[in-house]
Amino acid sequence: MSKFEDLFIIQIIGLLRNRKFSGDCDIRIESMPAHLQFAEGTLINIYYKDLTITDALDKILWAHQGEVNLIPKTYTVSDWDYISDMDQSIIKYSPPMPDRCPFMENISLEKSKFILQEKSIFMEIGQLIYNNVRSGVSSDITQIKKAVSHPELWNGLFHLMGSGEIMGDYGQNLSVFLLKIQSLIISNLQKILGKRVAELYQERLSQEMDEQWPNFPKHKNYDRVYGAYDRIYGTAPYRAWAMLLNQTITKTVSTAMGHSCYKKALALLKPEEVNLLQQLLDQKE
Repeated sequence: MSKFEDLFIIQIIGLLRNRKFSGDCDIRIESMPAHLQFAEGTLINIYYKDLTITDALDKILWAHQGEVNLIPKTYTVSDWDYISDMDQSIIKYSPPMPDRCPFMENISLEKSKFILQEKSIFMEIGQLIYNNVRSGVSSDITQIKKAVSHPELWNGLFHLMGSGEIMGDYGQNLSVFLLKIQSLIISNLQKILGKRVAELYQERLSQEMDEQWPNFPKHKNYDRVYGAYDRIYGTAPYRAWAMLLNQTITKTVSTAMGHSCYKKALALLKPEEVNLLQQLLDQKE
């Protein structure tokens, strides 16, 4: 199983609906296993503790870190209207946002190919949000909050992401951001310590990331941006990447000059970029 962070399970359900996933989605939340079954993207069953299917749904939707694993299988679509039950859970149990998961403010939003559900109790706010996410272009939540001033904004977002009508994604921003830092470090290493040291750093960094996370081309649903990982992992791969940028230097160069190359790279970042990097490095227990 692989870690996921800063991504609610309600969002994972929406992402799997969007890719029409069929099979088992095994999730571990605080050492407790949850077993979700999907048929052509539709959630058909949940096994969690000894709870009924709707109680299990209420309990798992609002976890935003844990471990996840997908096992493709063939299942038959059921008649469970899980999206209506998710809407009820949003009304009763959605957490205070962004306090519960502050990093969610950095997520990008994209429209999917699904049509808005007219029967949803979140149709009004959902339509407002949906209209402000441009087709083919990602929008961040900060932009949406400025355009849509509404007390039900986060509930509307949870509905849209849970139903797969809008997809949340960290990869477009974080992969480009971390590649920028990586390039600055490599450039500094080459200038100060030579081309071979810079090449060795890059090789070891790639090796470390490949050991911790599957190489991104294996994820067929996401290959637009170099360095971007499957959305269902949330920020977990990028937190690992951010940490390894510095750790790999100590494994490559055993001098203070190596660390100096890292610090010089950070000195070239904007204040908001330094803050973003610090958020990524703040590992949660």
